[in-house]
Amino acid sequence: LDAEGAWDVPDQWLHRFDLVSVGFHGCGALPPDGDPAVNTRALERLVRRTSLDLLTHPCLLPHPLDIPAVVDLAVEHGFALELNNAGLRLGKMDLARHREMVTLAADRGARLVECSDGHTWVEIGENEAVEAHLAELGLDGDALLLNRDDKALERFLAERGARRAR
Repeated sequence: LDAEGAWDVPDQWLHRFDLVSVGFHGCGALPPDGDPAVNTRALERLVRRTSLDLLTHPCLLPHPLDIPAVVDLAVEHGFALELNNAGLRLGKMDLARHREMVTLAADRGARLVECSDGHTWVEIGENEAVEAHLAELGLDGDALLLNRDDKALERFLAERGARRAR
């Protein structure tokens, strides 16, 4: 993703995918420790022109975002925000921004999902850091996270696929 919201996925391929996710990474065109306004504007430009389903690790330390604006974008465009277990467990998340994101998402009705972000087979499905974080905030993951309910997840994927097919 660059500052103009362009990415390296050809738009004509999007209809082929069950789920389209994007996340800020060190290998992207936006520099680490960049300006949250620039990063958020890039995300906004992307979601206004294409169909994003999931914003991965939105609170990753080297790539700050304007969290209230991101939650508003998620509500407006229907994409989900990820709670990333590995990022929380390994201290790669800005915890203040993460608390803000989860709280605002719960208050504003933004969709949230959890992901183990397992990089080895033993890490797949782990969610202890997400559980601890939600407990600290007094929130119930079973009620809040759409991918803990098979029917809710199926509806989300069908809705997002229909949107992408337009």
